[in-house]
Amino acid sequence: MAKKRSQAKQSPARTRRKLRSPKQLAALSSPERMRIVDALAALGPSSARELGAQLSRAPQALYYHLKALQAAGLVEKSASRKTAKQPKGRRGEAVYKLIANELEFDAKNATEEMLQSLADAASALLRLADRQTRATLESGTAQLTGQARNLSVKRLTARLKPAELKQLNKLLDELIEFLAQRQSTDDDATAVSLTFALHPFGY
Repeated sequence: MAKKRSQAKQSPARTRRKLRSPKQLAALSSPERMRIVDALAALGPSSARELGAQLSRAPQALYYHLKALQAAGLVEKSASRKTAKQPKGRRGEAVYKLIANELEFDAKNATEEMLQSLADAASALLRLADRQTRATLESGTAQLTGQARNLSVKRLTARLKPAELKQLNKLLDELIEFLAQRQSTDDDATAVSLTFALHPFGY
């Protein structure tokens, strides 16, 4: 008998925004804020309570990071809504949303300060990948082989001709697009994260 799937939920509409200030990049130099951004991109507008449930964190632990993301102009309060158990007369819980669910570094107009902030954000991204890799291994849920593989760690090097580097970047763009379009809410879907850093080496 086929496994029953949950009713399809419409994914948030895709929107993009260029990051054009060091302050915005600096706000992303925290692995915890990156997790919040990921959750908001996947869930759409959410309260701290909903984000806490998604990230397995107490809502109170998220407010500091949400305020930092607001101050950087990356997150906005979109509404206030009441919950079923909320006492009468109490204000509703704040709902947060990203300014866009795809945030991109504005490489064409980068300043020295922005490049330094980008390096800090990249460091946070790699720390988050390290943390989540260790957590997966320790939880016993890692699948390291086969078509159901959910954890893979590799470092690859090559010497590419200009045309080959162009082809590699095209493949990476296609991979990014493939992942961006997939936010399944089916019961058998697996949440995965892919982190990569393309850079020259030997310096």
